[in-house]
Amino acid sequence: MNIGNGESTTVDDAQHVYVLLNDFVREYKSLYTIRHCSSNVHTMQHAHLSLKSAGPFYLYSTFFFENVNRVLKSLAHGTIDHNKQLISHLESFRVALIHYESSSYPNILANYCNELIGEKKQRKSTSHFHLTRTVKSYEQYNKFFSGIPNLNYVDYYDSVIYNNLHYETHSMHRKTTDDSCVMFKQMNSEQLYLGFIAAIITVNQDKQAFYFLINNITIRDLFRIKYLDNNGTKHQKIVNNAWNCEINKDLLMLIRPQDVEQKLVHRLISTRQVHVFRYPNLFQSS
Repeated sequence: MNIGNGESTTVDDAQHVYVLLNDFVREYKSLYTIRHCSSNVHTMQHAHLSLKSAGPFYLYSTFFFENVNRVLKSLAHGTIDHNKQLISHLESFRVALIHYESSSYPNILANYCNELIGEKKQRKSTSHFHLTRTVKSYEQYNKFFSGIPNLNYVDYYDSVIYNNLHYETHSMHRKTTDDSCVMFKQMNSEQLYLGFIAAIITVNQDKQAFYFLINNITIRDLFRIKYLDNNGTKHQKIVNNAWNCEINKDLLMLIRPQDVEQKLVHRLISTRQVHVFRYPNLFQSS
């Protein structure tokens, strides 16, 4: 579904959606039996047709309106005139959105509207973040930091919320996935890298800024899926923005939070092998 919600979609994207959702429905039937395979589950097998004919799902899917519908429903009271109340509130939303960008729009009301519609503003500033104190051990990285000039004191943290996005340090033993995999640039470079967040730190008792210690990930191969067509013929296809990678525990990099380009999804295969996926709309997820 994330592939289908990209800003632009291709024929290959539609094919990937077709293969992956077909596999999902097949596995769903196997796990829960066909008795529980509702019309919503079955409809997934036809989602690729909408992608081909109408473009990305977000242009027409009702999924993105469900939260607003919940808000509107909560604003209708009593047992009569629900339609009038909803129309009135819809008009209020419309007027609020029209005037939202105006310099005279009240900050308190703007914050309230943000909470209602769940908007996430991207702010390239480290002045808006919240760190979570550490309960993990990061002693293995003390040697790395001891080799950096003018760095006398390091505080470690387990997670941070930055620009409304949640990041956390990677753990090989806790669970198979977390919010620790990122795509990033190094300072004064346009080249993109992949890595796990090994540690989140502040330095020299300065609580106004923080940094990510990154454990580098090396791309070894493109990610491929295997599937059968309607005639039972085997096929293999490369998935865009997905890679088979190797974890290099000995290669560490220190970056600023604004160097992060996007959060990534990963699936651990072993202590050294990982599958990494770049979803087109994941930057807005949390």
